[in-house]
Amino acid sequence: ELREAMKSAARDRGVRIKIITNSKETNDIPILTVADRYLYADLMSVNKPGAKGGIEVYEHHGHRFLSTIHAKFATSDRKRAIVGSYNLDPRSQMLNSETVLELEDDELVGSLASDFMKKDLANSVLITEQQAAAFKSPKDISDELLLTTSLLLKEQL
Repeated sequence: ELREAMKSAARDRGVRIKIITNSKETNDIPILTVADRYLYADLMSVNKPGAKGGIEVYEHHGHRFLSTIHAKFATSDRKRAIVGSYNLDPRSQMLNSETVLELEDDELVGSLASDFMKKDLANSVLITEQQAAAFKSPKDISDELLLTTSLLLKEQL
């Protein structure tokens, strides 16, 4: 549902969305990066030349003090944000006790958005459409097996 909502916002309302997720090197469960990468092409399918909105996916490659991104937050127009501990997985939905806060404070949310743009994006690499297509349909049999395994594992965690 979240993927479809983001795609709709980008396609229908011209919203520009930037997503940062962990790379295989910075993910604390590296095999799950393969499952995450499977979704990039679908997210980026709304990107059309000349369109106002779109979805950019970046992979975090770490920096001096932090390797894995564990933060869960989103900002909107530098005016609203959600910040919390909730992971988008069945464990968080069914088992863990998770918290999410909604913030409506221009100064605080603006600071979060600035940090995201200056620090997080600076240590991340933009995924191209060609990379996204290759992640979705691996050519090598060992990569196909890894993808299948990671998609199965993702449902179990």
